[in-house]
Parts: sequence; C-alpha cells; structure tokens
Amino acid sequence: MVALNWKLYWLAIVTLLSGLVEIAPASAQITTSVTVGSNPVTVTPDSNSTSSGEVPFTGEVPTACSFDVIDPGRLVPVGVDIFPTLTSLEPGGLAGQVNVRCNFDSQLVVNKPIQIGGPTLVDLSNADAFVRSSVGNTSVNSTPLGIPAGLLLPLDVDMTATASDLSLGFPPGTYTYKVTLTVAP
Repeated sequence: MVALNWKLYWLAIVTLLSGLVEIAPASAQITTSVTVGSNPVTVTPDSNSTSSGEVPFTGEVPTACSFDVIDPGRLVPVGVDIFPTLTSLEPGGLAGQVNVRCNFDSQLVVNKPIQIGGPTLVDLSNADAFVRSSVGNTSVNSTPLGIPAGLLLPLDVDMTATASDLSLGFPPGTYTYKVTLTVAP
C-alpha cells in the first residue's frame, strides 16, 4: 500500500508542474542567437531537428612582387686612349638580366644608376638606364612600364655612364654601379 501512495504522490506533483510549464507545439520554430567575435550568428533547426549556422571569415592578400636576378650586367669603356663612357650597349658589354613577377597589375620605374665602387667617384648626372621586355621598354625619367599581374617577365637592363669631364674620361680602375627597379600599383 505504501508503494501505491508514492506513485499517487509523484503523479500529483507531475500534474501540478505540467500546468506551470508551457510546452511549444511541434510546428513552432526555435532559434538561438550567439555572438562570434563581433559577428552575430543565428542557429535555426530545420524540420529534421538539425541545426546549422554561418561563421564569417575574412582574410587579406598583400600586394607582392619578386625579383630574381639571372645575370649581372657588364660595362665596357668607349673611346680611344681616353674613355669618357662606360656602357653595356656596346660590343663586349652585357645587359643585366632579371625576372619580375607581381600578383597585381603594376608599373615598373627605372631609377638612375648609382655608383657603389670605383677608384674615384664620378658625377652621374649624365648616367642613364634602360629596360627592354616583351611587353615594352622604358628608361630613367620615362613613362613606367606596365606589368600584367601574374606574368613572369624577363627584363634586360642596360646602363650608360658618361664622365663629367670628357677630355679626361674615367680614370683607370674597376667601376661598380647598380640600377634600382621599383614596382608600384
């Protein structure tokens, strides 16, 4: 008899509690909202009682270019006994070769040659550099060369330096220069 009383007691409690709790009908749609970082995400169960949610992602790809020097250039003196010019454009000279590739459409600018070695510092106001490629040519103080995105572009780079005093030319010795190529969007 005691066991029967306990069953009736629990049945009475469940009956009382069921009146206090509102049960949603099966056709009701229940959603849950959460925040991931600063982005709200809403989870909505479908008719099969599964849940789905969308999580946003962002990422940034930087602009990038790479230069790969294949061969340095070689300058030869021009003149007889007095050598007022060093150039890669005359027989025996050699254009420097470099490959460039960018992940964006870009413009290549050729900067004036800079002397980085030699027995004497030479005024380079009369120096020039030139770039030849399959998509066009450019030089110092010229219109930049357009480079299409993704293209591996071989460049031939030539330069010429002329001594400030043509009657003396370049003093004997080994001269070293560099030509800087700059790429911009």
